[in-house]
Amino acid sequence: ILGLIALVFLISTLVITQQKSLNVIASFGEYKRMAKPGLSFKAPWPFESVVGTISLRTRELAEAVGVKTKDNAFLKVPVKVQYRAIESRAKEAFYELQDPKAQIISYIVNVILGCANGLEMDEIFQNKTTFGDEVERQLKEKLSDFGYEVINVLVDDPQPTAEMKATFDRVLAS
Repeated sequence: ILGLIALVFLISTLVITQQKSLNVIASFGEYKRMAKPGLSFKAPWPFESVVGTISLRTRELAEAVGVKTKDNAFLKVPVKVQYRAIESRAKEAFYELQDPKAQIISYIVNVILGCANGLEMDEIFQNKTTFGDEVERQLKEKLSDFGYEVINVLVDDPQPTAEMKATFDRVLAS
């Protein structure tokens, strides 16, 4: 029985971390350190425990944001944001946001609404790259505080709403 207890005690000191990931190690609920990929050791449970894992892989969020332009046109702007946690800021990436995916989507929507609000419909269509660059700049600034890096922002062709398409069709028909 003592041998089994010693084996369990020894196994509880091992931490195996997958490639492109970090394991978060805490002691009695307080952050202690990150375990890098491979085999590492920690104090046995309950003194230290692995409380979570953070991925360092590049992820992508896609969202179609409904916007109203300066000239009162309503468009859906499809956007894809590629982002990842910054290894040196992994503590913030793990602890700062409760639901990173949902909260990053909220930032994406907010930034796109702010950028599109000051532009006319034609400007969004003609300057899609400039629009995307401005969205990327603002997202990089906001998300870096939370330990995330924006790799790329891809803005697809804005799509007018069904009502706008019907209006354009009527104008063309007349």
